[in-house]
Amino acid sequence: MFLLRKKLASKSPQTVGLTMQLIGTLVNNCGAQFHAAMNDEKFMREMGNAIRYFSKRPGAENKDATDVALDLVQSWGEAFLPRRKQFYHIVDLYFTLRKEGLPFKVQ
Repeated sequence: MFLLRKKLASKSPQTVGLTMQLIGTLVNNCGAQFHAAMNDEKFMREMGNAIRYFSKRPGAENKDATDVALDLVQSWGEAFLPRRKQFYHIVDLYFTLRKEGLPFKVQ
């Protein structure tokens, strides 16, 4: 998880966008152990920081990285909501970003 967290701290929208896609693939294809590791407070904080950073920057690449990340966080936040006590940091990031007014898609 450290390497993924390090990639999320990159200032390159391509690196962060591809890292987000990789994390999305891992969440979909790995089990509860990966979900528990991803629920780490530092990891979720870094993910939130990356989303905030790229959402404030102009340009299509920044928007693409932000859109990928927001889609993932929204789907995780809603999927893990019934198990909020177990996956608190994932669900909390989703609701925190919603409160901050980031542009999630309406479902």
